[in-house]
Amino acid sequence: MAEEIEKLVTKIKSGVNLPNIRIGLFDIQGNILYSSLGEKASELASKLTKGAFAAWDIGDYQVKHLEKGCLLVSRVTEKLALAIDSFEREGLVIVTMGALMKRFAEDFDKIDKLLPGKPITVPLVEEKLVEPAPQQVEVTPEPIKQEPAPSIPTSTTTPFINITPDLIFAVSHANINKIEMDPVMLSLIRAFDGIKPVSEVVKLAGVEYNTALPRIIKLIENGILTMVPNLEEDNLTYHFVYELVPPYTVDNVAEKACAGRSEEVVTVMVNLDRGYTIRELSAGLAKIGYKKSPKEVHEILEYYKSINVTRIKQIGSGDISELLKNPSYQAIYSYTPGMNYEDAVKKVIIGDRKTLIILRNINLRRPVAEIYNGIRDLNIETTPEEVLKIFEDLEKRGIIKKI
Repeated sequence: MAEEIEKLVTKIKSGVNLPNIRIGLFDIQGNILYSSLGEKASELASKLTKGAFAAWDIGDYQVKHLEKGCLLVSRVTEKLALAIDSFEREGLVIVTMGALMKRFAEDFDKIDKLLPGKPITVPLVEEKLVEPAPQQVEVTPEPIKQEPAPSIPTSTTTPFINITPDLIFAVSHANINKIEMDPVMLSLIRAFDGIKPVSEVVKLAGVEYNTALPRIIKLIENGILTMVPNLEEDNLTYHFVYELVPPYTVDNVAEKACAGRSEEVVTVMVNLDRGYTIRELSAGLAKIGYKKSPKEVHEILEYYKSINVTRIKQIGSGDISELLKNPSYQAIYSYTPGMNYEDAVKKVIIGDRKTLIILRNINLRRPVAEIYNGIRDLNIETTPEEVLKIFEDLEKRGIIKKI
């Protein structure tokens, strides 16, 4: 058995990308089968295994913070526990544990069969171990040796993933054990913090953009990276263009509908023949010394809509009259029964901001051409055909339907 364990430890060490990592193997009684852990860490891992093994399912783990770094102990088979100890950030140690469990599952099973005793039946317990929240620590990874990009599906085979440098992603630690990661992926994971865009993350990780791109896509496909939406900017409500309802015109609306209202309100109403969006109206007011946020401008226009003075003309300031001649671009969609935005983003793996914007604004119930127009107003490069395809793909997946 000692020889088998020695072979396994040698294999494990060759598969670990983190520097200065130490390893320990323990049986169900907490006995040390192998350990390169420090004395304190080894003693702690033995106590954890002996005291908690029966309450763990395979894959469950517990983290203990040491004076330097952290110790992670996990049940890897019915009778075997693996402990790893490193100075690296907790989230990266968890990533490493998941990769080791996946890569060496058969080897762990071989050791398990050599151990005496019967498998322990896991009882029902009231309190399960919960993965601790990852610490937000700024880590500057060392530049790594570039490798050729692996054969990983790109956006041509995954229509919802179209990475652009401005997108922002956060790490989902709940899914982090799904795949084995190479050094490039680990370097990227260290740098994604839910704040920096892809362009900055790639530079911080010391990776070429073309090398990073297929890895990022794979991390998204496996739910390890999730897009951070810009909730304020991606709300196309503020890209509505309003118009006056006859008999009101810009020449008579001030007298007929705005008597006694503020100069800001009157200014908004007498400019509704210019095709300005709510955001453009707000910015225009600021230039002449009036301060009205897009939200306040929207409230003004919605009030007048409620008394039939204004109505929504379209989303976006561009001319879409030609597009609207095509029935496909006239189509209006809504969520299928029981579906909503929160459920949709859980069901569909998304790595494309345009898809998020579409899902966020489905309930506006505006034509495809207008949604395209709004996305274009956000200075996002796209085409009517691309936006229509996203709608059609979402419909095929049962997320949305035509109304």
